Amino acid sequence: FFDIIRYVGAGYLLWIAYLTLTTPMSALKPDATQRGIFAAFRDGVLVNLFNPKIIVFIFAFLPPFVRPENGSPLLQLFILGMIFNAGGTAVNCAVAVFSGKIGEALSTNMSFRKWFSRVSAGLFVLLAARLVLERK
Repeated sequence: FFDIIRYVGAGYLLWIAYLTLTTPMSALKPDATQRGIFAAFRDGVLVNLFNPKIIVFIFAFLPPFVRPENGSPLLQLFILGMIFNAGGTAVNCAVAVFSGKIGEALSTNMSFRKWFSRVSAGLFVLLAARLVLERK
């Protein structure tokens, strides 16, 4: 049964590779419905608040840096969490700004888009081959 699922998955990856190569490329247009900055911020906060990986990471990563002799462990965890949050926010803001600018530039560059489609299709083919050739 597992082999059937594996071969169907490989076939699907090959189909995606085929579509990636054969779908005609038209000029990309910006999304007409742009979201407000508050909506984007709210969605980001909600995703991070309800993402269990973030919570597990924080509780696994920060406690070794807490020293009970330096005061309230809860306050120390809060301060460390806020420092982690500030750093993450700065990085995410930089990524958002630069990816938006780079995305705008690359979306209109047809030679880059052709190259990217070929690389994407190649990766799908490699993943399909790995599925087929993989041992249990």
